[in-house]
Amino acid sequence: MSGFKLITCVMQEKLSLDIVKYLQEEKKILTANTYSARGSTFVEFLDVRQMDVLTVVVDEQKADEVFEYIYYEAKIDRPHGGMIFQELLGRSTSYELPKT
Repeated sequence: MSGFKLITCVMQEKLSLDIVKYLQEEKKILTANTYSARGSTFVEFLDVRQMDVLTVVVDEQKADEVFEYIYYEAKIDRPHGGMIFQELLGRSTSYELPKT
């Protein structure tokens, strides 16, 4: 696969599943993954908590639109909301979300 970007977002726990559902139903994006991880913010270094990590493979032409959607829905725009970044994807294996 080429012409794609990988969007990675670390966010508050329990936000990623609704985002994945929207991406699948409304944006027809079928290549996404979410999982829980332990983490903390720099300011709250000792406050270890569960966070969600979301990765999405998206067509390069849709990347900015999807990035902006995730940014606001994951509450990254709020203090200590998490982080998000995107990068060119050099190589990837195609996989799809299961039908719900």
